[in-house]
Amino acid sequence: MSTNTTTPADDDDIDKNVSSPVSSPVNSPVNSPVSSPVSSPINSPIARRKSSLTPPRPSKLSLRSLGDKKNARGTPTGGGGSGNNNFGSSRSSHHSRISIGSTGSATSAATGSNNPITNDIKLNILVHDKLPKVQKYNQFQRWKGNFLTKFDSYLCESGTIPAKIASEKLQTTLEVCLQRSIVLLKHIDNGDLSVTTGKKTVKASLSLKEFCNSLDACRNELQQSIPATKSDERRSKYTKFQIGSALIHSSFPQYIAMKQLEDSVQTISTLTMDQENNDDVLDKQQRELFLHYQKQVSRFCDVMADLDLYDIMMKCVEFFHQPPDNNDESDCGSEEITIFIQRYNAQKGQQQQQSENDDAAVLKTVKVDVDENETIANTVSSFVLEELGVPKNENKLTIRYGKDDDIVIQNPNKATLRDLGIDNGDVLTVEQQCIDITIHRKTTTDGKPIKGGKVGDVKIKISIEPMATLKELKIKIAESLSPFDVDDDDGSEGNIVDDQILFLVSPSNSSSKGYNGNNKSNSSSNNKSIELSDNDKSCADYGIIMGAVLDLKFPIKENAPDAIVNEEDEPIIIVDTKYGTMFSINHKEAITKGVVTPVSMNDALIFQEITTKEIDIERLKKSMLESPNLKVKPALVIEKMKIEDYDPSGAKDVQNMWGVSLKKTNKVKRGTEIFFVDLQTKSIGVLDRNKLLEMKFITVVQITDQNDKLIETLEEGERDQQRYDYYVRGIRTIFGIEYANH
Repeated sequence: MSTNTTTPADDDDIDKNVSSPVSSPVNSPVNSPVSSPVSSPINSPIARRKSSLTPPRPSKLSLRSLGDKKNARGTPTGGGGSGNNNFGSSRSSHHSRISIGSTGSATSAATGSNNPITNDIKLNILVHDKLPKVQKYNQFQRWKGNFLTKFDSYLCESGTIPAKIASEKLQTTLEVCLQRSIVLLKHIDNGDLSVTTGKKTVKASLSLKEFCNSLDACRNELQQSIPATKSDERRSKYTKFQIGSALIHSSFPQYIAMKQLEDSVQTISTLTMDQENNDDVLDKQQRELFLHYQKQVSRFCDVMADLDLYDIMMKCVEFFHQPPDNNDESDCGSEEITIFIQRYNAQKGQQQQQSENDDAAVLKTVKVDVDENETIANTVSSFVLEELGVPKNENKLTIRYGKDDDIVIQNPNKATLRDLGIDNGDVLTVEQQCIDITIHRKTTTDGKPIKGGKVGDVKIKISIEPMATLKELKIKIAESLSPFDVDDDDGSEGNIVDDQILFLVSPSNSSSKGYNGNNKSNSSSNNKSIELSDNDKSCADYGIIMGAVLDLKFPIKENAPDAIVNEEDEPIIIVDTKYGTMFSINHKEAITKGVVTPVSMNDALIFQEITTKEIDIERLKKSMLESPNLKVKPALVIEKMKIEDYDPSGAKDVQNMWGVSLKKTNKVKRGTEIFFVDLQTKSIGVLDRNKLLEMKFITVVQITDQNDKLIETLEEGERDQQRYDYYVRGIRTIFGIEYANH
């Protein structure tokens, strides 16, 4: 949480741990992980509104008030004083807050995920939505009871008593110091301690000493009462959250006392110094003590703000001296609560597996402020239904609530939110009457059945809400498909939700004659179908009604040769740019023969030879593209090679294999790199040619041409054109080589 504060000039002495993340000690007061907003049904962030600090009400504990009035001496007494005082205000006029939401929501920099107010949506609503609206005493007492019941449920009971003792000790110390400040101020009023006359009686000096000793005890108690580190929490046996709870239970009289004492300190500081003549009754240590106390008051306010308790503290101060008002009982009879209403979603399990953007399309939530005595029917008003995308004239609705939406509200016209125990942050779900549709698995691409399938032999019955999106429909279809319905030949083994292609067949096609399985998309004037492509549109938007029929198919994918279609069997490709050839080897054989060396026995797919350096990868890529016989470069015309290096039979073999014409050239440029490309892990590694030759992993074959010149090539080079093309496609993909436009 970020806060706007006005701090003293030398604020470096304040505890450095104030802004550090809160961490629980070994015996953490947080019983269990707080439910994160990420897993809550709220899709839109809850804005934390800024509000001015409520000025503290005057206290009867002291002769000095907290207001900005002037006392009999004409000295400002509120907010730490004004004018030529020796230190600034302990707190600015307001604190800014951040917003929390579902995924990736910002959290307080100081409290992190340990803060129940940040993580619990009910507490968050109570503090940031409901508290600013509290105007009367009885209303606040009810609010405070609801807050503490929920807040204390996150805290370990073992720290409750130590925290209460610490808060009471702080209060006692502050009140003792306040009494001594009153005695000291009387001496100053009587002239026994005067900066003008220089008079300083023994009693006045003793009173000043006692006050300073007591003020130092207050400073120390303020510092010790709020643990800043784990070791402090272990020492004090409670955490910041537990001391915060204890202070709320007592309505923060400690804050009132420390602010009154701060006013007294300011008054004493002003009356004991003559700035014009540079005379001072107090010594340097006493002046520094006054400053340190003010810093601890400022630190206390900072911690309360970081814990998200500052506004609660100010509201407690506002009602501290206000007696109960018997006339506002009616206001406490009911209260406004904030709940969330969403469309019913039967695919919550699938929803969690989708991305954040997909979730937003699948499920929409509306935040509603409503009286707790309102009926469920009135709560789910036409306005809310419109926001959810439900037609206003939809009468057949089912309303659910509960942790898993498992409780159906039987009489929404009479049942109220309060009757059902629905509280801040709870969720109501609205479910429309479902329509029944039929999905036919599209088993043809060009009128012919796919391998092993019969036309129209797969039928799927789906029940779904009319306002469900196409994305939700696809999820339901994916759930209904059995393993036997998933045909590898049409690519449905990929993303079974996103890869679906749906076509709406007009309802008349499914009425009397039924579906014959031979429907084609937009292929016949009597039997047209419409492709459904927008995942955000609803079934109603597409005209899908009760009894509608949809065709389903998956995109056709280009398969690799049968021997290497399984990704687990994807080979390692050895690429030799010197001889312009390549061949494959499986992982186990490559490791056994010592071609590659695994980094760890626990991961046999990460090799020491792998390189991730861009300069190495670019060098290998350039070497491949400059090697004409590799055919990696996507060109329409292949560079010719000189023919005098081969005898007639060798040239013919090369021409048959590569489909190129060989002729004499004056100069040939070739790289000398040999490396591997792992089609399974998409990794690239440089190999040692001499090592491969020594272990006889590669064999150089010499061919003699008519001019008795010897040309070298690898005996292991791949001769199967289909396999070779497959290797080239994989290498192009890994290196990011784009295909040429024909």
